Order: sequence, then structure tokens, then C-alpha cells
Amino acid sequence: MSPARARGDARRARGAESRARLLSAATALVAERGVSGTPVGEVCARAGVAKTALYWHFGSKEGLVAAVVEEAGNQFIEQLQKRVYLEGDPIQ
Repeated sequence: MSPARARGDARRARGAESRARLLSAATALVAERGVSGTPVGEVCARAGVAKTALYWHFGSKEGLVAAVVEEAGNQFIEQLQKRVYLEGDPIQ
């Protein structure tokens, strides 16, 4: 692997980690305080990343909230699918 490729891979991994930390922090804060009570600065402080990272990954606070809602929806659907698999009957 070339050094340039290794640096790119490391950069992508750090980016994915910062995005995940932002989502986690935003999810917790929105659950505690609601969207309007969740300042971007607090999300970034809790995630341990600069505000520029939030804007890089999500574009805006609204983009972050949309990602939080999408992630929650995906987790809900995943849990339903697991229950259907375990129960064998969706009605149960």
C-alpha cells in the first residue's frame, strides 16, 4: 500500500469516527433537551470535535437532525426485523 493511500484510509477512518461521535452526541442531547434546546456547540463539545466537522459531515444543524432521525428510524426497523425473525410471525 502506498503512503498516500494509507493516509487517505486513515483520514476516512477518522472522518467516520467523528461522524459517529457527532451522531451519538446529538442523539443523546436531542433526547434530553429536544432539537431547539440542543446547540451545535454543545454537540461538538460532547463529541470532542470542532464545529467545522459537523458542517463538513452534515452541512447544518438541520442536516444533523435529519441524520439523527434517519439513524433512529433505521434502528427501529432493524429491531422490528429481528423480532419478526425470532418470533416467526409479524403479528406476534
